[in-house]
Amino acid sequence: DSQVDYLVVIDFEATCDRVQPNPTIKYDTQEIIEFPFVVFDLQTLTTTHECQMYIKPQWEWNKQLTKFCTTLTGIDDNILQNKGITLEEAIQNFDLFIEEYFTKKNKSFCLACDGTWDI
Repeated sequence: DSQVDYLVVIDFEATCDRVQPNPTIKYDTQEIIEFPFVVFDLQTLTTTHECQMYIKPQWEWNKQLTKFCTTLTGIDDNILQNKGITLEEAIQNFDLFIEEYFTKKNKSFCLACDGTWDI
């Protein structure tokens, strides 16, 4: 029996570039462009919720995604323009979801990430 009711898996996507030796986007200038998460019920071993939020970057360095980033993530400027929200709004939405889905129902959960960058 699991002591945790649900697993919430997050897999952020961020602005990126692969141009060497001078990429336009570096590790310290990346911005989150997607905040997706999946809720997995550890009792039934089923996915119970999926959410995908696109984030409009602040664009301090450039006004569009690199070709490399679009190819890697499948996210383009039109998606961000038409479906994007601010990172602050995404965090607020996630917080509200956690409150409604877990806290108010007295359910426990654990966060997991797809990779070290997501931490």
